[in-house]
Amino acid sequence: MRKIILALTLTLFANLFITPTTYAETAEEYFLQGNQFYRENKYEQAIEAYNKFIKLNPNEYQVYYNRGLSYANLNQYENAIADFTKTIELNSNNSLFYYARGLSYHHLNQYENTIADFTKAIELDPLNPSYYIDRGYSYRQLQENKKAIEDYSKAIELNPENSKAYNNRGNSYSTLENYKKSLEDHSKAIQIDPSNPTFYYNRGSVYQTLKQNEKAIEDYTKAIEINPNYLEAYINRGNSFSHLEQYETAIEDYSKAIQINPNHLNSYFNRGLAYAKFNQYENAIEDFTETIELNPRHIGAYISRALSYSKMNQHENAIDDFTKIIELTPDNPESYSYRGRVYADSGQYEKGVQDLTYSLKLEPNSIVSNFHLASCYEKLRNTPKAIEHYEICLAMAEKNPNRISKETFREIKQRLAKLKK
Repeated sequence: MRKIILALTLTLFANLFITPTTYAETAEEYFLQGNQFYRENKYEQAIEAYNKFIKLNPNEYQVYYNRGLSYANLNQYENAIADFTKTIELNSNNSLFYYARGLSYHHLNQYENTIADFTKAIELDPLNPSYYIDRGYSYRQLQENKKAIEDYSKAIELNPENSKAYNNRGNSYSTLENYKKSLEDHSKAIQIDPSNPTFYYNRGSVYQTLKQNEKAIEDYTKAIEINPNYLEAYINRGNSFSHLEQYETAIEDYSKAIQINPNHLNSYFNRGLAYAKFNQYENAIEDFTETIELNPRHIGAYISRALSYSKMNQHENAIDDFTKIIELTPDNPESYSYRGRVYADSGQYEKGVQDLTYSLKLEPNSIVSNFHLASCYEKLRNTPKAIEHYEICLAMAEKNPNRISKETFREIKQRLAKLKK
């Protein structure tokens, strides 16, 4: 699964800071003291100083604004919003105040409120490209990518050399599956700022989506050259190598990702898949086990580990895993179908029949389950039932030939002919 990283221009709260005008001597001392604490990143002490100021002068918008910035830097966004709201009540004509409150709403994932504040900031300062970029980002979080593109385009109109606007617009175009424009935008972002690894990563993700894995690898490699600890780039490059069936190289990339972050679940899972493709089932089982330890409800890891156990003829272990999957997803027909096939492989045909029959109850149109159920009945010498389910398979295949391979189709016909003698 690829991950798109958005390059934001969300201005640091420190850059929004404003300085005092003139106050009574004691109040001014508290204000200046708070400012000094703020500059030293001592935000709690800054808040205490601003509190003392407010007791002496409760109607000065600047102190509420600066205290709000202090709260924001402590990730106390509700308190920050309250202070920015008070700031706006006292002075509603400064775009920065709405922008700062919008940023706090953004950190709380309250994107509708974020958009409302950024919109007000744009009304007061319509020539600031950062406001459009950040509102576009909020629209993107709400899956309103067309509106996001409009905002990114406006930012580009205001500043044609804004690499982040091109990058973000490229991400929205990609979400809308307009990959041509997405690639154009990511390439433009790279042209403007060739030192940003995220831009290469995002363009690589588009190439990977288009199954142009060689080009994707080139971009991921460039991102890694710029940032040797770019975990996502190693994982996606590993995925591209896997798609090209270069499993040993893929394993190297997943191993590097694990070295960067030993608790990264997808690195273990993807490496396990690569080991399995490379027929190194013991290593695959170790990685799937690690994945499960990190996420005990990871269905894919249980399935993949069970299939690896099955390849090693460790049928009981495979059955245990499929049983766990059924506990987690009791209405999933594939889980019963898989376990039924493992029961059959281990010679437990009656249990195989039970699971495959229940799988077909949940999904009656499964050729695979019908085929293996027929095979179980054949082993149990229940010829009428075996013929019944082989004929169901043939009927489905004749209706849609792409559902099974030609080899399997011929095998079914041969088995039927033998049973009907």
